[in-house]
Amino acid sequence: MLTKVGKANTPFLNAEIVKANKNVVTVTNSFVPEIRSTNFGDKLHIPVKCGSDEYTWTCNNTTMDSLIDELGADESKWSGKSITLEIMPTQTADGMRKAIYTKKYVDSQ
Repeated sequence: MLTKVGKANTPFLNAEIVKANKNVVTVTNSFVPEIRSTNFGDKLHIPVKCGSDEYTWTCNNTTMDSLIDELGADESKWSGKSITLEIMPTQTADGMRKAIYTKKYVDSQ
């Protein structure tokens, strides 16, 4: 069966899911990570497995940069790589929100 290009077929990753699964995700090979247009600008979308389920992780720009530093610029080589995450409060236009960052980025702050 055909699916639309650029559409996620999995639910989006959120802070509660990350916490419930000990802060580790693994990049899957469901589709290659890609930049997609959103209401908040262009964002990196990554297929990940967290626990036994698959999700689409929408990264903010800071996280995208830290993933490139950690995994390299060739996103086609990210499949199967595990990433340890941290949840941090972040100020947004809607107030404080929980954001997902790589542990490596959080430790560098």
